[in-house]
Amino acid sequence: MSAPSTIVKLGVGAVAVPVVGFLVGLLLQFVIPGCKCDEGAGCSGCGPLNDTLALLVLGGFVGALLAAFVVLPAALLLAGILQLISGGKD
Repeated sequence: MSAPSTIVKLGVGAVAVPVVGFLVGLLLQFVIPGCKCDEGAGCSGCGPLNDTLALLVLGGFVGALLAAFVVLPAALLLAGILQLISGGKD
């Protein structure tokens, strides 16, 4: 495996992990009766999972956006530069 392909995979993973966390949090929010999450108050009615769901739903969404707009383009740019420097041998 070459360095540029590893960097691209890490960039995609940086977006995929928060998205999966966000989706799991949404699924749990809809499955647990009485569970409600919003940006201002966090999650309530979820039992002992209130803080965890708030992190997954709200943090996962923000983390995925940040990774999609900053980390992934930076990883793609770095991989492209390394590919050019290596002469495209990979």
